[in-house]
Amino acid sequence: MRKEYKQMMDQLSPREELMEQVLAQAAAAAGSETRCALLAQAERQLLAGCAAVPLFAQHKRLLLAGGVEGLVFDPYGPVLDLTWTTKQ
Repeated sequence: MRKEYKQMMDQLSPREELMEQVLAQAAAAAGSETRCALLAQAERQLLAGCAAVPLFAQHKRLLLAGGVEGLVFDPYGPVLDLTWTTKQ
């Protein structure tokens, strides 16, 4: 499997190589804010080279109780990260 992946990576265009680098940085990012920024960058790069773009996207709505703090909504990962969430 690794040999096939290496062969595929050797055939990438410069644009594809840049995309792979950004995705690898996003996968290794420690914080969700950094990961989201890198994935948004990858999305912009992908859309810049597209001949067609989807016209719809998934939407999520949240209703929060008062006093909730530290809730992280990451559109590129799990819907909610409750790790640092507190309610006063």
